[in-house]
Amino acid sequence: MMMTDERNEELFRAMIESARRQAPAPGDDLFDRVMADADREIASRARAVVRCRPRRSAASVLLAVLGGWGAVGSMTVAALVGLWVGVFPPDGLAALSPALLGGETVAVPLTGADALTGLEDML
Repeated sequence: MMMTDERNEELFRAMIESARRQAPAPGDDLFDRVMADADREIASRARAVVRCRPRRSAASVLLAVLGGWGAVGSMTVAALVGLWVGVFPPDGLAALSPALLGGETVAVPLTGADALTGLEDML
């Protein structure tokens, strides 16, 4: 049995060496397919370069910079609540502000001809 294994091993090694010495040459059909595939790829990349992104409006860029609709909506609500509290302060806040600021409060009307009356005292 040992002799058969050695002969098979020698035959196997001889076949491997023979295969290593013979470099397989690719056929012409393989070359043609590779070149056709390369031409298709070049054409598809050329079309992709021609396509350009649509221009974004200034409003959409600003919206993206601010963080999207969720962030802009939250900032809008915070601004409206701040305006509401500033125009119609709750009773507890009106009593608390002089104590925190250490002075007297000045009421400035937002409508009417005398809208800025009372600001001279602050300067």
